[in-house]
Amino acid sequence: MEHMNAYSVKAFAKKPHLDLAKRFMKSKDFLWNGGIFIWSIATFMKNIKTHMPELNDQINKISKRINKGVSYDDIWNKIKPESIDYGLMEKAKELL
Repeated sequence: MEHMNAYSVKAFAKKPHLDLAKRFMKSKDFLWNGGIFIWSIATFMKNIKTHMPELNDQINKISKRINKGVSYDDIWNKIKPESIDYGLMEKAKELL
């Protein structure tokens, strides 16, 4: 990917503790995530299915209800809040 000015991610550390953050800064071998995500829907949904299976099930149930014109509030209200950083980015293998 170097020809695209992009590099594969070796590890993703969300909010490292102070000592680790200082080591990152001192080493100059680390880059900081700007929180901008770009992906195809297929790649995003594949990763949701792999790394957040409960959310994937809820999304599928909601989709079926939307197609039937039926309310999905009960499912929506049961979705456990979880950031993309924790739910996907720390686990996904296809990061640039």
